[in-house]
Amino acid sequence: MKKDKKDKKEVIDAVADEGKKRIITAKIRSRIYHLLSQVFLYPNEGSYALFKNGFAEELRNSISYLLLNYPKEAGGENGRAEEILNNLESLDKEIVRLKDEPVAELQGHFIKIFTHTMSQECPPYETQFGIKADQVFQKCHEMGDIAGFYRAFGLDVSDSEVSRERVDHISVEFEFMYFLACKEAYGLENKDAQDKIAIVTDAQKKFVREHIAMWVPLFTKFLEKKAKTGFYKETSQFTRAFVEQEIAYLKIKPRRLKSEEVSIEPPEEELIKCDETPHGEMGNIH
Repeated sequence: MKKDKKDKKEVIDAVADEGKKRIITAKIRSRIYHLLSQVFLYPNEGSYALFKNGFAEELRNSISYLLLNYPKEAGGENGRAEEILNNLESLDKEIVRLKDEPVAELQGHFIKIFTHTMSQECPPYETQFGIKADQVFQKCHEMGDIAGFYRAFGLDVSDSEVSRERVDHISVEFEFMYFLACKEAYGLENKDAQDKIAIVTDAQKKFVREHIAMWVPLFTKFLEKKAKTGFYKETSQFTRAFVEQEIAYLKIKPRRLKSEEVSIEPPEEELIKCDETPHGEMGNIH
């Protein structure tokens, strides 16, 4: 009888530990998405201060926890851990170089990589991947699908700090995943109904599978080629490694786009029409 009680307690404790791990994992994943969303926006004094003060260390601590606590079948304790941590050491060195420089220095690097005339080399917009340039209707449809994810959770990018970007910009998509992972952690902490939590976790899987995982790994390869060295090259490498970890953790199988599936943008006014879609509220997600 005593053994039965002991066994039951061990099971309860194990379930409780797994629950805590899941909450911490969701919070850490959300934080990484938010940090990376800042990387691909034009740097200002606020984001520059973020990069110079503990950015690489926070990414290292966060990814270390995930690598140690993911189940092996979901990407934990794999052979990429050393590669990822070495990448973060390189990133830390690049940040040390930035510390004595004004924000204009990083802004200059950003402009060289992401200016409109050069954007074809590493476009930060999903709809420039996998859709031909003359397929404006298909681009509009894809942007509508992305906006539909945001609307389903009552979000409006026009109220967010990434409002100057289109719905298919990498920073906007990462900010959406930040929100979903936050929502998962909140639901778990407050013991929401399982079906309610499942809606959020299923949305993460679907959005990463159908959007982020399909194009971001290819985008980061283009970005590394364009940047060659420095802050953006190192953060790009980390971004790709993190997305690969997400693919494993979420147990999804996305379609992998190839380099020849990058398109030249149609006229700007045509894409503006695509982006004129009403949304909900995204303002208070931080």
